[in-house]
Parts: sequence; C-alpha cells; structure tokens
Amino acid sequence: MARELKLLDANPFKWVNTPAESEYALTMRSLAAATASIGARAFLGNKFSPEMVLSFKYKSLSAPTAGNFINLYLAYSIDATTTASAGYSNAAASITGADLLDKQFQFQNVGYLSVDNITTEQRVFFLFSPITPYVQPVIYNGTTVAFSATAADHELLLIPTYRVFTV
Repeated sequence: MARELKLLDANPFKWVNTPAESEYALTMRSLAAATASIGARAFLGNKFSPEMVLSFKYKSLSAPTAGNFINLYLAYSIDATTTASAGYSNAAASITGADLLDKQFQFQNVGYLSVDNITTEQRVFFLFSPITPYVQPVIYNGTTVAFSATAADHELLLIPTYRVFTV
C-alpha cells in the first residue's frame, strides 16, 4: 500500500515580520542570539488537519557557528479568547531566553534547524500533528548571531495536508 501526502489547501498560514492581509505577525528580523519570539494567534478553522507541514526559512546577519540550533515550537489555546500556552496573549511578542527556558515545556516542540556556517537562506520542513485549531509559532534563536535585518529573509508557514492511501 502506497501513501501520499497532499496539500489540503494551496494557501498556507503564513507568519512574517510585516504581515499583509490574511498573514500573521512574527518578529524574526534582527532576532538576537539567545532570544525568542512568539507570533500572533491563528485559527486553523476548516483547514485544521491531523497532519500539517511547518516550513521555516531564515538568514543570519553573519555566519553562525555550524551546529547551533534554532528551535521551533507551537503554543496552543482552546479558543479565540483563552490565553495561549505558558500565559502569552494572542499577539506577537518577544520572549526572554530565561522565560522561554522556564515555559518551553508548555509548548509543542515541532523541531529545530541545525544551522550551517553560511549567510545564505536556510530552510527546514517538519511534519507534525496540531493539538488545537488555535496556534502561535514560537522561534528561539539558539545561535551565536542575530537573524538578518531584512524582513523578507524570514518566513514561517503552516501547510495543511492529508494522506491518500492506494493499493
């Protein structure tokens, strides 16, 4: 039996520094080393699926130490008004490294990007199962350098998918 992963919708949920209509805010431009950022809350609605793909791209300001990590998490809430995991509001915000270390276990750890010693674009993809339809991405810059100051260098997508089984 073959399995195939297909896109549920061609329009993924998108977090960027300066969101346009139907995009969400997440401060990634110039994100300092050892700091984190939480994005605005999105409602997955009828695009909520048992499996989704998280796509993350970034550039660093200068070459980071190879093997350092950028951790990617999701914070959840049960509805549009309830505070998200670890007590954060539904708006984009910065998180101190100490606060993230204290609260990271209340987030879903989706994965991490092990960075290369380059200043060109780096990208990573993960397949994960969302817990609720209200999500906020959290990015922790565990590298030794800040992210690039160019807003267009950074993007986080949640892509709804479904599986097709054939015999």
